[in-house]
Amino acid sequence: MELYNMKYKTVIVFATIISMGTASASDDIDSYSDEVEPRFISWAWVAGKVMEGAGNAIKNGTKSALQDAIFGPGSPDYVHLSQESLQQIEDIVQTAFDNDAKEVMIQNLSSLELSMKSYSDQLNSFGDRDLNLLANMEVQSNTLYVSPAFNTSKPYYTDITVHYSAAAAFRYAILADKVHFGNNSVTFLESQGTQMAASVEAMGAASDNKIAENVYLTSYQTTQCKLNRDVLIEADELQLKNKTPSICYDYYVTDDLDGTTYRYKYQDHGGINSSMAKNKVSSLTTNYLNTIKGEDYQNVIDDLKQTYN
Repeated sequence: MELYNMKYKTVIVFATIISMGTASASDDIDSYSDEVEPRFISWAWVAGKVMEGAGNAIKNGTKSALQDAIFGPGSPDYVHLSQESLQQIEDIVQTAFDNDAKEVMIQNLSSLELSMKSYSDQLNSFGDRDLNLLANMEVQSNTLYVSPAFNTSKPYYTDITVHYSAAAAFRYAILADKVHFGNNSVTFLESQGTQMAASVEAMGAASDNKIAENVYLTSYQTTQCKLNRDVLIEADELQLKNKTPSICYDYYVTDDLDGTTYRYKYQDHGGINSSMAKNKVSSLTTNYLNTIKGEDYQNVIDDLKQTYN
């Protein structure tokens, strides 16, 4: 089943909306494209909220992690958000995912979502735990966590960290529910959380390396160091004229993911061109990693590693 482009929707209660401003380095760009990111619901936000609820359930002991609002009426459509996230990632990396593995992952998530929301509804409405459903959920969460899509041999292994962290979060929440009701020990939960954190971090590190290989800065020595007139107008003209260096550097930022090169010439920007180029690399890297790893990535890792004793 091919993943189709879906219209982005806004769920005010359950989402933080990200919108990026428009920026440009200079008019001298090889293939300029408008730098406005689409507004989208964060799939990573769901993972972060699930982990937050699970941790609070253990620390406060007032209710099960699966009674949190993230599973209740009006909660996000996990499958829909996951598909949107996959499409966003696919648009960035320009590499089609293995459709069979992707479909299996979505099916596993769909089954788990139905079970978790049903379990949460019964727990909230009647105070009863469906132990058969709980056992099934534990199996379903394990199945999602080890989905073929997350295999290290997949060429897109580096691209779907946010989905792996979400799978870990759901599994953790189910284990935390069992701790809350005395069916699992806190020690067991901590051990499982530490193991999952290590696996998610390994994928996250691979994501970091991929972006670093595709978004990078290069410098070129040049003798074209006399500042352009429009730059001089904005500064102390005489001082700049008297201090024109004989050798200076131009900086290029290359984004191989979208085929764009941003040029920061000394003539155009003066000595601040270096910091401008570094800031551009940082901005591009952050935007890509927020989509691939998720803006709540580190929070998920920290929560998976937390101890309670």
